[in-house]
Amino acid sequence: MSQAIPTQYGFKWGACEVSRLYDHGGHVTMELKTDAAKLSIRVTPSGQVRVEQTAGRRSAVKMEGMHSETITIPEVRSDRPIPVKGETHS
Repeated sequence: MSQAIPTQYGFKWGACEVSRLYDHGGHVTMELKTDAAKLSIRVTPSGQVRVEQTAGRRSAVKMEGMHSETITIPEVRSDRPIPVKGETHS
């Protein structure tokens, strides 16, 4: 069984790395990255999920149960840390 290894903004688990990118207006965005592809995943305040492949081989990602015309593409911004409740940054 793979162990999750903490990173600055998320964790590495097996062949993937999960990172939180940002939140804005109740929307939260995270990234799922492997050697073959990178996905940006946004969750809306109502719980809807939006997925965008931002890098990698097109054949590396297989979407099941989704229709591509329903996917919206948010602007990804990862140039600043996201505050975590209870953490302080200097």
